[in-house]
Amino acid sequence: MEDNFFFLQGKEYKIQKGWKVLIWIISPPLIALFVWIGFFPFAAKQLNWVVVAILVPCSIVMTVWFTYMFLDSITYKFAVKDNRLIYRSLLTSRSINFEDVLGYRIDDNYIRVEPRDDRNKEIKLSKYTQDSAEILEFLSNRFEALDYSDAIKEESDILTNNEYGFTEESRLARLKQARFAARVVNAVGIGICVWVFIKPIPYDLALYTAVAYPFFVIATVMYYQGMIKFDDKKGSKYPSITYGFVLACCGLVIRTLDFELLYPSRLWLYSIIPFLGMLLLFRMARGSVARAKFVDAISTYILIGFVAIYSACGYTVLNCLPDRSKPILYAAKVLEKTTSKGKTTSYYILLTAWGPRTESERVSITHAEYERATVGEEVQIFLKDGLLNLQWFYLHVD
Repeated sequence: MEDNFFFLQGKEYKIQKGWKVLIWIISPPLIALFVWIGFFPFAAKQLNWVVVAILVPCSIVMTVWFTYMFLDSITYKFAVKDNRLIYRSLLTSRSINFEDVLGYRIDDNYIRVEPRDDRNKEIKLSKYTQDSAEILEFLSNRFEALDYSDAIKEESDILTNNEYGFTEESRLARLKQARFAARVVNAVGIGICVWVFIKPIPYDLALYTAVAYPFFVIATVMYYQGMIKFDDKKGSKYPSITYGFVLACCGLVIRTLDFELLYPSRLWLYSIIPFLGMLLLFRMARGSVARAKFVDAISTYILIGFVAIYSACGYTVLNCLPDRSKPILYAAKVLEKTTSKGKTTSYYILLTAWGPRTESERVSITHAEYERATVGEEVQIFLKDGLLNLQWFYLHVD
């Protein structure tokens, strides 16, 4: 232990050379690319504010991110000196005395050194730090592995909680059942995602299943009285249904693009009540692990984001799919046909003003509709009220 300590004394650890070279190679062209993406919408013949709202924030975030990565790879440094852990990056400079270290945790990307109190800040070391195995050996010899101690505590809490059974044997049996149930929930969620995304046949059943499935997930968590968690924590003894819920939502997001809302911006206002209702159900289900620090709660906040997305997508499907209102017929001329190529090809037509639309707009269509559409010809537009009072429309291309 002491040999390792004295070996580390005064030695500086930076980003691995290979990783640093890779960052230096890819960052400049990517920065240039995302700067160009930010200006791209303004160079178009017709300014599309939806495209601006998507591409400009993306451009700013990614430009800042890759610039930060490039500069941080130069300034990043970790050292052990005078019984202190010293860490520096582009925006951070931190130091913790050995006696103030509570322990360390390891996740997929970082080694986190946690202080005993809030007077000191956590040190977060990238796993791409040079000789990270050497650092990890030093930490394991000197400090407590918090992931391991937390897992032991969680298992003890489960096996002594009377809500899960009256004897340790019954609680252990209940835990095994919960783990099996979580695996089933996750597998079904993955299956629903694949079904809805790749081949939603029968269509209505696929979408209604995707909308209803999160309620089944919540019911499962409620049934196991909080033994199953919504958020996934590495090394936790509690089973998690994160993947089942999130992937079912992802499949629903893709299919929501099948519906064209007349006023998409109103969707978030209309879906606030469903969102708050879902959050209340999550709270009642007691499916979250208590977190002491914000960085440990990131998965929970991401999950809340997925709840918001699910609420908006679920509202859209239930507004449009069962809508039996009488449509109002409009006609508009096709001004232009365009495609957008990436991993998949998207097809669009630019339409003249029609009905409530006072300006020309670009509308997404299928490949078959794109082939049938002719510039200068008219297409029929059917406007419907929406079951939940959010107007939507669909096209008919002869």
